Amino acid sequence: MKHLTEEQYDAITKLCSLRHELHTNMDSVTVNDCFGIKRRLCELAFKMHNLGLKPIKGIPVDDCIDIDSIEELEEWEEWPNPDTQEWQEKFDEAYGRIYGELEDLNSNIEDWLGDIDEKYGTKFKPTGELRKLRKLRMYGYV
Repeated sequence: MKHLTEEQYDAITKLCSLRHELHTNMDSVTVNDCFGIKRRLCELAFKMHNLGLKPIKGIPVDDCIDIDSIEELEEWEEWPNPDTQEWQEKFDEAYGRIYGELEDLNSNIEDWLGDIDEKYGTKFKPTGELRKLRKLRMYGYV
């Protein structure tokens, strides 16, 4: 079995933290990526590419992630007055599309981590066990 270098391991660990940050802040990133998560993912992807790790689907190593935020759309496009039903409909449509794209990005990262786990015998891919345990506790089963 192949082994990761210390630098590769550290970069993947940072990726796990960023993926978790994306996952737990999906609403915020959809409206306004004020945390710079997409930018930091691109910077990390570039570093990982230079460390010899394969690219992650949806994260270019030489460009930005092509997923908008609501704030960016409002800057680039003409939007109706915010106090109207038309604005709400446009917001809801854009929100749903962007949120879905971010979910796909999160899934791509998880799949990539699964591939790394297979190749190197690691355990980077999240299992969702903590989420399941929280639900069990919430309903009084644990």
